[in-house]
Parts: sequence; C-alpha cells; structure tokens
Amino acid sequence: PELFANFLKTNLFKVLSSLVFFFIVTFVVGVSTTAMKFAMIRDIINNKKIKFRLSYGKEFFSRIVRLKVLIFLVYLMILFFGLSLINIVNYMNLSKWLIFLAVLIFILLAIVFSLLVLFRYPIMFINNKNAVVTLTESLFYTKNNKKHVAIVFLILLLTGIILSFLTAL
Repeated sequence: PELFANFLKTNLFKVLSSLVFFFIVTFVVGVSTTAMKFAMIRDIINNKKIKFRLSYGKEFFSRIVRLKVLIFLVYLMILFFGLSLINIVNYMNLSKWLIFLAVLIFILLAIVFSLLVLFRYPIMFINNKNAVVTLTESLFYTKNNKKHVAIVFLILLLTGIILSFLTAL
C-alpha cells in the first residue's frame, strides 16, 4: 500500500491523464461501434446494401453521445435519490432493515430505469429520432409492451448467466 501511494504521489498527473485518455478512447470507440452496428442493422431491415467502411453510421454519433449523456444524468439523479434516502434512514438511526430497504429501493429504481431504456438504440435508428424523443419513445414502448420487455430482459439475463458460467470454467 505504501509503495502504491508513493507511486501515485510522484506520478499523479501521468496516472490521471492516462485514465482520462483511456475513458475518452473507450467512449469514442464504443459509440462508434454502436453507431456502425445499428446503422448496418437498419440498412438490413430497409433492404439496403451494406457498405463496409469506417464512416458507417457517423450520422448517429452525436445523437448517441447525447443519448448516453442524457441517460447518465438520469442515472445520476437515481444515484442521488438513492444515496439521499440511505443517508436519511441512516441519519435518523432507524432500523438496519430500513437501510437495507432503502438500498433495495435504490437498486430496483436502477433496474427499472434500465428496463425502461432497453430499446433506446433500435428506436433511435429505426425511427431516426433525436436523444430526447428516443428516450421518451423508449419509455412509452416499455409501458405499452411490458410482456415483450420482460421476455427480452429474461433472455438477456439468462444469456448473461450462462456466459458467466461458461467463462468461469
């Protein structure tokens, strides 16, 4: 621990700049990959010819960034609400069960919001909408198609569990 602390003290700027660079590059690559993937899927649905080039889906790049920022802000509000609820319960010296309940409510809010925005990218690419309209339509889609969302969620959950077991072997 002491060696690590000394390393950080002497190389703090290098470590922070490397981390910032890493997050920026992974964010840009992730957004670009998402844009390319869904633009190709949209073209397949519309029976258009797929062109394999790096600029594929670039018209969606800024919309995806705006959507990610918007969703991040909502998650921050959920985090703020959850931590506030936990702190209020903890500050009032209430039962540990109430703290557990507050944490559970916070986790459920995050899961529910994740389900509400599950179809954000398909809606954005198929309907060609901006970030705010995409988020709104995703919320309405989830509200009107609860069974479909539940089935897709279960498929994603089971796939994740199976892949976790397979990679652990």
